[in-house]
Amino acid sequence: MSLRKLDNVEKLKISLSNVRELTADEAISEGLLPEDHFPKIDTYVHGKIQQTNCYVLIPRVEFDEFVNDLKNHKISNMSSTPYRNYIGVKTLMAMPEMKDGREGYKCMSSNGQEWWQDKESFEQTNRPSEALTFGIAVEAMKKGRKVARVGWNGKGMWLRHVEPYNDMGITDDQVDKVTDATLLPWIGMKTADNKFVPWLASQTDILAEDWVIVE
Repeated sequence: MSLRKLDNVEKLKISLSNVRELTADEAISEGLLPEDHFPKIDTYVHGKIQQTNCYVLIPRVEFDEFVNDLKNHKISNMSSTPYRNYIGVKTLMAMPEMKDGREGYKCMSSNGQEWWQDKESFEQTNRPSEALTFGIAVEAMKKGRKVARVGWNGKGMWLRHVEPYNDMGITDDQVDKVTDATLLPWIGMKTADNKFVPWLASQTDILAEDWVIVE
């Protein structure tokens, strides 16, 4: 395998695949680089260009620079790719772990898949489950989770997203007895005195970063 210049679309497709890090000697021993290759860069990234059967080798420094520019929205010539930016909400477990002298986290998803991620990129996209923003809490509720603020713990208080027709079994006939309008989803609160009522966020709630997923 010979090194070649990659465009940003190819680099993006590599960044979305499972890549592995190799030293120059490891790349040579696997036949990915010729023995007389020069200069010998310390580390490389080896990965597959998605939607192709092509595997490529790229210097780690060049790959990291591209990923950082992508995160900071410094890459503009991506019009030829169908990929878009997405923000997701997922729950995972992680613990600090050193790898090759670098700080990072050993991660495990809900289905048991494990991977390692460097400290900087992990902390840019994840935060402890007891320190969520209101926006993440809302997304979690839309996925069926219950949330609360840290100060509510022990009081049995939580919020959840309510779909009147699906969650409460309300029918159109029942609604028609009261109004001809359609019932929309809302956020309900389970109170400390065991009541369940509609809930309205305050400015403090919206700006807080102490939201937690209850279940």
